[in-house]
Amino acid sequence: MPVRKKAEVTLRFKGIEYEIEYVDLAKPPEWFLNMSPLKKVPILQVGKHIIFESSVICEYLEEAYSNKLHPNDPVLRAMNRSWIEFGNSCLWDSFYITVKNEREEFYQSMEDLHIKFDQIEKILKAPFFNGKRISLVDISFSPMFQFLTYINDLEPIIFSEVRDPKIIT
Repeated sequence: MPVRKKAEVTLRFKGIEYEIEYVDLAKPPEWFLNMSPLKKVPILQVGKHIIFESSVICEYLEEAYSNKLHPNDPVLRAMNRSWIEFGNSCLWDSFYITVKNEREEFYQSMEDLHIKFDQIEKILKAPFFNGKRISLVDISFSPMFQFLTYINDLEPIIFSEVRDPKIIT
């Protein structure tokens, strides 16, 4: 699952130069094990400091650099952060549909994901979460939608123009 993509898209959107070091998580190098307490990617090194977890990395980048992705209003900003957490939950749900062994489990997982999509549809202001301008919420959802679009191309049961018109746009 491309969870690191959130941090990478945020870096790109903000115009921050960065370097990617790919790690084989099946055989991680010692330096990575020393830097990543959860043994997961991504991590961001800022000077001597290490920041881990993609959502936390994105929040750091939002606070430290210009080209803001969160709304200025503190209540709207907090609501955006809530939806980012909701998106993290959806991201893992979307991953779990690919590892279900039984067809019935797969369809139940799809139904659970569709219930979450219904909640997103209610709050979404097209074309982006907050309306006309891309936000950190949109970036946070992007790996999941990219992944699900690929799955939907193989088995077109994930998205529906009738049920998910805002998500599809």
